[in-house]
Order: sequence, then structure tokens, then C-alpha cells
Amino acid sequence: MYGKKTLTSLVELFSQVPMLKDVIQTLEKREFTDPGDDISDGNTIIGVMSPLERAIYTVLERSSLKFKSLGECPHGTVNFGCLSTFMFEMEFCPFVKELTAIKGEVSYNKELRDLMFALIESRLYIRNREIDNVNLNSKFRITTSTKIEIPETIELFEGWEKMDVNAMLEISLKSTILEPVLEIIQTAKFDDVDDPVASNEEFIREMNVFEKGLWTLYSKLHDELKAKSEEKDNLLDGPAFKKSSSTTIIGLGMMMGVGMSATKESYSFKDPKHADVIRVKKLSEEISTIETRIDPLKKLFWKVVASGIPQEKLDKYDSKGIRQGFKIVVYNDDED
Repeated sequence: MYGKKTLTSLVELFSQVPMLKDVIQTLEKREFTDPGDDISDGNTIIGVMSPLERAIYTVLERSSLKFKSLGECPHGTVNFGCLSTFMFEMEFCPFVKELTAIKGEVSYNKELRDLMFALIESRLYIRNREIDNVNLNSKFRITTSTKIEIPETIELFEGWEKMDVNAMLEISLKSTILEPVLEIIQTAKFDDVDDPVASNEEFIREMNVFEKGLWTLYSKLHDELKAKSEEKDNLLDGPAFKKSSSTTIIGLGMMMGVGMSATKESYSFKDPKHADVIRVKKLSEEISTIETRIDPLKKLFWKVVASGIPQEKLDKYDSKGIRQGFKIVVYNDDED
């Protein structure tokens, strides 16, 4: 359960984020679109979509219907990807007027899709289990074509129909990348930064509670990753390891003898039982685990931040940053 120390309800928490408003409204209606595809032969059922994942999928499918309603295109299927193509930008696309009209309505499609699969993957420990891919199938089942044994238990999310939205969010976020974020929010202990707003930066707003939770978890994982990486590098430079380098010519023009050289370092050891060798192996595993967690968090954080910045500011400036007092700023990289 989310707990009595909660600063705000989960509904209020996620409603602060523009890219999640439609998702929350879909959860409230409890009307989800089933992926509907039959399970392919040989695919293994590894899970069932949570209510939150179903809501995100439903929002994405509504967008798909908007594109399908445009009709047949002589250049291929009309979809969200058309909005970033050369033909659309140069107004050669036969549906450029129609696509422009719906562009704002589907501006968060990629981010929502990334979030949905990040939730699924973290919840099902997909990377740890070395599953190559996941597919969404009929009756909201999640499958993989990777040859694995069927999990002994699968969370079915039974009884969600009678739950309020907060309860649906609670069961949906359990064991996902966002569960530690909620735990941080409960404590209200957020990590700030020391850097003040610079003269060339424009202050937009202060981070909301959800953003502070995301930022704090990301910061902690970043510091942990840095410390472990430094420890590993120091051990690799020690007496237990031998470093060797190899140079490879890469780049265009290799047939003409033109290219760039890339040096790759590798390490070997004589005694696999040496304490430093054992420690490096353990550190490598821990670093890999942190990287798996930190990558989707970093992407989600900046997309959430961007969704709360006026579009004219995003168009005017190159970069976004966080400054002291949890302030969100925008600036141009080439300005001092």
C-alpha cells in the first residue's frame, strides 16, 4: 500500500504530469483496449498487463485510430513516425494538413510507449532473465518468443474492476522502476543541487513532487554508478590484472587507406581466485544492474520535465537543466 505518510494521492501525483493526464482519465473510466493479437505458435506467456499498462496502451491505440482514419497513403502506412519524416517537414506528405491538426494530440506517444515497456520490463525482470523481446497479445497477455519455461506464478491483477484509481496505480507500480520513486516521495527527502541559475539561463518553474522523486532516485543511482565504476577502474589498474591494447582502422574510405584508428583496451588475469578479480566481476554485475535501472529513469525524467515546459521555450532553447531549489531552466549551449 502507498501508506499514510503519502504527501498526495497517486492520482494527484500523476495528474501533475501533462503527458499522463489522459492515462489517468482512462484509468478512471476503466475501459481498456485489448491488444487483440493471437499468441503466435511457440510464444510463452510471461505476464499480464497491469491496469496502468492497459491504460497507456489504450491511449496509444486512440492515436493509432486517428492515423488510420486518414485513409490509404501511397507512400506507406500513416502513423506517428510520419510526423518526423522529411516528407512531412517539407510538406510533401499528402496528409500534412491532417497530421498537423492532430500533432499536438499525440505529442507524447513515444514517451508513453517507452514508459509502458519500461514498466513491463522492470516488473517482469526481463533483462535479468535475458528475454529478447515481449509482445502484447489478446486478453492483455504479455508473451515472448524467447525459449524459456513458463513462470511458476503470474500476477493477474484480479479484482481491479472494483478498485479505485489509487489502488489500481498501487498494484500497477509494484516491483517497477517507479516503486522506489514513490518510496522517496513518502519520505519527502529529495536531493537538491548546488548550482544556482546562471545569467544565460531562463527559469521555467520548480519541479513538482513526482519530478523531485524521479530526480532524487536518478541522482542516487548516478552517484552509486560512479563510485562502483571508479572502484572497478582502480582495481583493473592494479597488480591482479594485465592491460593490453589493440588498434583498429575504422571509418569511411577504408578501401582508399583513409580512416580513423580506435584503440580498444582489454584486461586479463592469471588467478581467477584473486580477491581483486572476484571483486571486479561482482562490480561488473552491479554496474550492469544499475545501468539497466538508470537508463529508463533518465529518459522518463527529462520527458516528464519537458512535458511541463511551454513549447515555445522548447523551440527557443537547446537544453534543459536543474538548478538549486529544484528549479528547471532552459538555455542555449553556445551561450556563455
